[in-house]
Amino acid sequence: MKYSESDILKFTSGKNFEDENFPVSSFLISPQKRIQIRKFYKFARIADDIADNKKLSSKKKIEILNFFDRCLANKTKTKLKFLDDLIEIFIAQNLSLENARKLLIAFKLDATKLRYKTWEELIDYCSNSASPVGRFVIELHLKKLCNKQTLRKIFHGSDKLCNCLQILNHFQDTKDDLQNLNRIYIPLDMFNDEKDLIKSIECKKSTTKFEKIKLFYLKKIDILLKESESLLWLIPQKSLKRETFVILYIAKKLTELLKKNDPLEKKVKLSYIDLIFCYFKGIIKVLKNNKSF
Repeated sequence: MKYSESDILKFTSGKNFEDENFPVSSFLISPQKRIQIRKFYKFARIADDIADNKKLSSKKKIEILNFFDRCLANKTKTKLKFLDDLIEIFIAQNLSLENARKLLIAFKLDATKLRYKTWEELIDYCSNSASPVGRFVIELHLKKLCNKQTLRKIFHGSDKLCNCLQILNHFQDTKDDLQNLNRIYIPLDMFNDEKDLIKSIECKKSTTKFEKIKLFYLKKIDILLKESESLLWLIPQKSLKRETFVILYIAKKLTELLKKNDPLEKKVKLSYIDLIFCYFKGIIKVLKNNKSF
């Protein structure tokens, strides 16, 4: 079955790159690449909205996402501008379609999977739902600049950062995800059973147990961010490195805020002042390092 633009857009949320916790190609990125990254984001946003739409059955969601996947795999011309634009970028830049198709694996999982048993299972999900976004941005900038070994290390650093951002977002949206989608990303294995987890999330404030588990996972995030930073220094391109370190500081600040605040009581998010400081810190950190060109 083929779909028109109007068929698809009626199922979307209307959110765009300005609604994210992190910059989606800010002023630090060149105008041409900024446009390309935001087109990739638009595809991801629409596919994610399909997976989260409460009016669509799981079967219908997967049908639409499979259609997207076939079009990408075959580089097929469609009636969907956001998909055609993306395919054109991949062809023009000679990039692998794997990153876009991996996102669809995650979104199809969202259409059917509502619980995660372990941290490892959650990280596996993030490897499809978050990592491909960072990999696309890096490949777009660095494919012609880095050898395969260096690129592989930068990918690993980006994966860790993107996965952290995804999990931080899960904590931010814990209550909303349960209430609106009956979906919980926090692993079950730290709770007695599923009922125990649901009961903890439905409380107006975090229980002592939920707070301890939150801090346990945020310590894991701290470790991943530290590992990520050491690898992201390998980025040789100045503007991308600055952008990446701004995002790294956003992740660090979100982690700090989630440690101090209760995401079940009130949504935890960065203020404009927090965001400005993250930009300053990220840019200054890179300026002090003399490895960029």
